[in-house]
Amino acid sequence: MKKYLPLIVLLGLMSFSCKKAATIDEATLPGYYTFTLNATADTPEAEIPEGITKTNYADDDVTFSWSTGDAISVLFHKGETHKFFTLTTSSGGSNTASFSGAIEEGYELGASDAEGGAAWALFPANDVHYWDVDNDLPVFNYPAVTDYTQSYFSANIPMWAVADASGNFSFRYLTGCYKFTFTDVPVSKLKLSVHSNGSAGYYLSGYSAIMGSGSDTYLDCYHNKVGSGSRDVAFIEDIDPVAKKAVFYVPFRSWNALTPILTLTDATTDSPLVTYTAKAALSSVTLGKVVVIPAKSLSGISVYTPAITIDGDMSDWASITAFPSTNTGRIREWKFKSDENFAYFYFSLRKNRVDGAKNLYIGLDTDNNSSTGSSYGDVPGCEGYIKVVPFTNSGEGTTPVPVEGYDANSKSYVGGVADSTGQVYVWDYDDGSSLSSNDSNIYIEMRIARSYLGVATGSTITIGCSYGWGVTGTQSVTFE
Repeated sequence: MKKYLPLIVLLGLMSFSCKKAATIDEATLPGYYTFTLNATADTPEAEIPEGITKTNYADDDVTFSWSTGDAISVLFHKGETHKFFTLTTSSGGSNTASFSGAIEEGYELGASDAEGGAAWALFPANDVHYWDVDNDLPVFNYPAVTDYTQSYFSANIPMWAVADASGNFSFRYLTGCYKFTFTDVPVSKLKLSVHSNGSAGYYLSGYSAIMGSGSDTYLDCYHNKVGSGSRDVAFIEDIDPVAKKAVFYVPFRSWNALTPILTLTDATTDSPLVTYTAKAALSSVTLGKVVVIPAKSLSGISVYTPAITIDGDMSDWASITAFPSTNTGRIREWKFKSDENFAYFYFSLRKNRVDGAKNLYIGLDTDNNSSTGSSYGDVPGCEGYIKVVPFTNSGEGTTPVPVEGYDANSKSYVGGVADSTGQVYVWDYDDGSSLSSNDSNIYIEMRIARSYLGVATGSTITIGCSYGWGVTGTQSVTFE
């Protein structure tokens, strides 16, 4: 019986040597040439167990092999301009793979001579990795959300390589990681969101500088680059209906341990399931190592069914009575619904009066006193508001181009309790009516988490809405 290195040891020992070869491919788009890296892992191919690749190394006894679709970012330069290009392999399932990609003509492998000439490669690929000319080092971007249906388990552990004098690359890890396992998962698609809690403020996603040298090269999780920086990261995974098990690897590199807040969500409905808050920091993790966190069972966790599904199908609003609107020039009608997790809003807008530059306001008069608070979008007496810019185009009378998903321009707070951006989820339905008709309509539905509104269950507050110069007037609503 063959023996394989345990994963914790394997990550510390693994390296890959890659030989480069540049070829011209006539099928490549004009202005580009094909560049190829032939990569070979140090682990003998014979020791890779059948059916095991790094895409499913959630178990402990596995070795490394490339997977079809794996992609690396490789540094090239043209004069003093530096750019990472993506190379992809189509030959997964073994410890050897050929990575190829289209490189813009005029770009040569590695940094310029003025920047030291080093040929860097980063895994996984990301089209926003960049070269820091001030420090002569690459900056690694770790995505805030990784969906395992479009990626691989191992693709969440960052690696780097620099070509030696012979053109060989030896990949090493930039972080270690924590391994979280959940069993008895009650949903078909699970999302794990991790928030970096505690005073240290270590970053889990965004642009991180690559620091150190040699075998101690690592991602700096403390000083993220400007324009980045999130203390949050999320992973989404399809759940096997038989195994009902989810395994997530969360990259982290610091001299101090992570103190996380973990939120599990039904990724199909984006509905929360459970939140775990760490009472103390986890065991510290170093480069190429895995800290295994004891598995948690989700048995008994109730699956939440949202009152309204935000998907552009407005049929679930049919039984909800519309509020009157005092100005139907822009907002034809509007509706409200709530459940224990979300507040929902529905709007029918006059299509040929939609202007993408305008804001849709929902004013929240939480003390039911119009003489206190502020006016938002001509809705008086509000202690808080929701602001949405639901269309990406501008110009009244043009066909609306709606935002679908999280609106980065949205904001809400009540009495300063919460202040969020990008927390309103919106979707639209266009009935296809002509812009030349004054009866044309477009429909918007949205939701915002109750946690951002700070309105308790059973509370009755006054709300009103406006879009452009169209004001609905106010109504009393009770949060269920």
